[in-house]
Amino acid sequence: MKSLKFMLILSMVFGFGQAFADQGLGEKATDKTHDVKRDVKAKAHRAEEKACDKNDEKGYGDCMAKKTENRATEAKDAVKDKSTEVKNKVD
Repeated sequence: MKSLKFMLILSMVFGFGQAFADQGLGEKATDKTHDVKRDVKAKAHRAEEKACDKNDEKGYGDCMAKKTENRATEAKDAVKDKSTEVKNKVD
């Protein structure tokens, strides 16, 4: 009976440890690539927004709409990349 409990506890410890496996090199590289792409895209958006702010032809509303669109795009990309990263960690 004791050995059965011991084996059950061991199987639970080792079984739950496998739920979150380490990422492989390819998955880590993909995550880093996604981080770099998001960073570059965010910097490009900031430069575009500064140019819009300095441009007198476009109104304040147009620039704010573009900023809102940029932030929404960045948030969507971040959520998509993080969900892929979590999926890779579980796999």
